[in-house]
Amino acid sequence: MKLLRGALVSVLSYEGDFDVVAEIDQGGMVVGAAGRVRPQVAVVDAHLPGLPDDLPGALGGCGLVVLACPGKPAAVRRMLSDAVLGLVSKAAAPDELVDAVRRVATGERVIDPTLALAALTTPDSPLTPREREVLRITAEGAPPEEVAGRLFLSERTVRNYLSAIVRKTGARTRLEVVRMAEDAGWL
Repeated sequence: MKLLRGALVSVLSYEGDFDVVAEIDQGGMVVGAAGRVRPQVAVVDAHLPGLPDDLPGALGGCGLVVLACPGKPAAVRRMLSDAVLGLVSKAAAPDELVDAVRRVATGERVIDPTLALAALTTPDSPLTPREREVLRITAEGAPPEEVAGRLFLSERTVRNYLSAIVRKTGARTRLEVVRMAEDAGWL
């Protein structure tokens, strides 16, 4: 992560009209840093842990370019619905990112068509918020007894949720459901 962030800083700093004013490695620090340094555009990884739910709104007037992975369409869909100005694939060439940052700085919306297509063609999560919560804790490796304790549910209720999740997704096992949900960005 540090290596990639450093490479990104190098690419952007190389441009004569860009000044990189902050590097953040935790999503919870993005809004505070933006408030202190007041950037014109923030470039943020869509999968950075701890990002606020309403990132564009939390950044105020700062343009936002989000780097996303085509393999995580739910995160991309969430960013599209949040009206993010810039959405660039992590597979994009450096000059594409630079172009997107420049265009977002002028108020233009720049959306990578590959990301948009992935987001639009991937089905929504069939899981309820409570099922996602049960599955998220299960994905951490917690057995049903622990999930039950953490969510103040009975162990039987947790097992019922897990059975419903397996049935809804068409998976054969809990492990397969976890992989499917992580790949789709449902967790």
